[in-house]
Amino acid sequence: MIHYAIAISKDEGMANYGSIVPDVAGCYGFGDTLDEVIDETKSAILSHIETMLELDMPFEFQTTPIETLQTDPDYQGVIWAVVAIDETAFDKQVRFNVSWSEHLLKKVDEHIAKTHDTRSGFLAKLASHAVQSSP
Repeated sequence: MIHYAIAISKDEGMANYGSIVPDVAGCYGFGDTLDEVIDETKSAILSHIETMLELDMPFEFQTTPIETLQTDPDYQGVIWAVVAIDETAFDKQVRFNVSWSEHLLKKVDEHIAKTHDTRSGFLAKLASHAVQSSP
């Protein structure tokens, strides 16, 4: 998970909140309440990243600590919030073939029928677990 800081402000005399995401250039959100502006900003971040990747534009999943952003004069007097974005949701899916014995495939199919999973999901979870627990 990547945690993006968002700077929220409400101009005097305005009815709604506005936000900016310092680490995602050109990404803003608006809302009538703090919860709404946070939700809208998270949606804006997701859309922004998705669009950049679809257009084959480079995008770095990097963030700046709020402590650093607080020293920037542009962000004085704002309310800080953080939204979590799962960067793995943007990974490009790659198809590949796997050859298994019929017996193993039958056992896997029986297992995933019980867990409401897919063959791909099952294999990905096992692979992820194996990679994370290897030295």
